[in-house]
Amino acid sequence: MQLQGQFENPLAGLDVFAEFDRDAGGNLGNPHSVYDEIRARGPVYRGDLLTDTLGLPSSNSSFWEGQPYTVLGHAEAVHCLRDSEHFSNSAYTRTVGKTHGTTILVLDAPEHTRQRRAIQKAFTRKAIEHWRQDFVTPEAHRRLDAIAAGGRTEFVRDFALVYPAAVLHHIIGLPDELFEPFNQLAIGLLLYRSNPELAVRCSASLGELISAAITEARANPSDNFLSWLCQARTEDGDLLDDLTLVSFVRILLPAGAETTSRALGTLFYYLTADPSRYEAVRDDRELVANAIDEALRIEPPTQYSYRLCVKDTVLGGEHIPAGSPIAVSLSAANRDPEVFESPHEFRLDRKRGQVAFGNGVHVCIGQHLALMETTVALNHALDVMPKLRRDKDAVEPELAGIAFRSPAHLNLRCD
Repeated sequence: MQLQGQFENPLAGLDVFAEFDRDAGGNLGNPHSVYDEIRARGPVYRGDLLTDTLGLPSSNSSFWEGQPYTVLGHAEAVHCLRDSEHFSNSAYTRTVGKTHGTTILVLDAPEHTRQRRAIQKAFTRKAIEHWRQDFVTPEAHRRLDAIAAGGRTEFVRDFALVYPAAVLHHIIGLPDELFEPFNQLAIGLLLYRSNPELAVRCSASLGELISAAITEARANPSDNFLSWLCQARTEDGDLLDDLTLVSFVRILLPAGAETTSRALGTLFYYLTADPSRYEAVRDDRELVANAIDEALRIEPPTQYSYRLCVKDTVLGGEHIPAGSPIAVSLSAANRDPEVFESPHEFRLDRKRGQVAFGNGVHVCIGQHLALMETTVALNHALDVMPKLRRDKDAVEPELAGIAFRSPAHLNLRCD
């Protein structure tokens, strides 16, 4: 597929990753004390906490005229995410809907159900196992072996940022020379709040590349994810049209790569904060799943999910009128002391219940792929870097971000 140079790159000369971090509040501090204080007064806050208190200039709720609400309680978050009668995913139509297209993220039933069931067929257990053997394991081993041989690493730059993006690039079936432009354009899509014009241009350029890849996949089907998507049929027997496929792949790229990158950074941040944690997981691999789940709980890579109230209702004691945008704080819900004992502690023995992947019919469609990637990476890191630890000669890592949250850098030693 000869596509290089045939599309406009609207990001030339721009550090898109730095721009995205600023846009998502990457320079802002720890929000958890604010969540604790507000949640103690009630599980639902009347207002947009992101802009009222936490310092973001705008949020998804800013694009709607109704009274905004922020959900902080775990039970209320689960209820809101599951109650599609009152809370609609159309909340995204004025933001990511404009840059990513009409995807299952912005749709409600019945069209959401129709598309999701067809797309889900490409995420079968057999497919995920095929990806694990064919690319994920070799890619994780190659990159982690190189880190182990070097003895030192800035883990976010050397592994967390590039490994998930490479996995998605491969399973979609894209040429190697398009890895960098795809990765940058996918992040550029997320600048819809601070620079909507640029985000739309990124969307157009990415759409051209994906359309060409779909045309190639339809003409020459092969054993890759994009070809499977092109062959997926709805329950009525219809193939998904090209516009639907382009929109889905366009949202899969940032959703799959960006969130998994942040989850990896957070996981290794907490495991290396206390050497006994890393050693415990190294010596008992039954704890690998616990460690990953706890990292997702204590700092979900995507901190918020959004809904639009479409029918008057009551949630957490608050009357919510139709037309109200709802910000569901997955981060606050995951640290609700009513559900999680000592919620600010990272504990390997904690019971499950986190909502980092969402809940209900819109639960993350790629969660099993993300968990598989993370599990493969952690297991191999434990094998080849059994004494991985923080580099005391480097700058101490810090978690940062409000809309997305993870360490910006993580200097480690493994010699």
